[in-house]
Amino acid sequence: FWIKLNGMKTLSKLSFFLFTILLLSSCEKSYRFQIDSPKKATLETTVNVSIKEENNNAYEKVLFFVNGKEVSSENGSFTLDTKNYGVGRQSISAMVYYGDGKSKRVNNSIEVFPNTEPIVYTGKIINTFPHNPEAFTQGLQYVD
Repeated sequence: FWIKLNGMKTLSKLSFFLFTILLLSSCEKSYRFQIDSPKKATLETTVNVSIKEENNNAYEKVLFFVNGKEVSSENGSFTLDTKNYGVGRQSISAMVYYGDGKSKRVNNSIEVFPNTEPIVYTGKIINTFPHNPEAFTQGLQYVD
């Protein structure tokens, strides 16, 4: 009987200890960062990019990168000049430092579109020649 009772006391102490650790660890602030920027932009425009924390928790420092190269920023934001990067998908990432030496990397992207309409070329078939439609051809050369 004494062994069974002693085991229950140990189990009770262990449960209390684990509950205390769980309670203390759940009190830690939860940080959830996101890069605030539009998804699309036009060439030769500027876009404001900033870091946001969902719970309005403070952070110490943020470094921004566009296509893997660090860009200068101030107060958790920077202005992206699309003419410096051209058209296409531009990768944006941020390394956010907070708390006691902790950091998180956040990623996003902006698709930059041309500011002019594309030139549309048309063609006209002027003649056709007999050929084997089952034959594979890499290309066709016609010599007059």
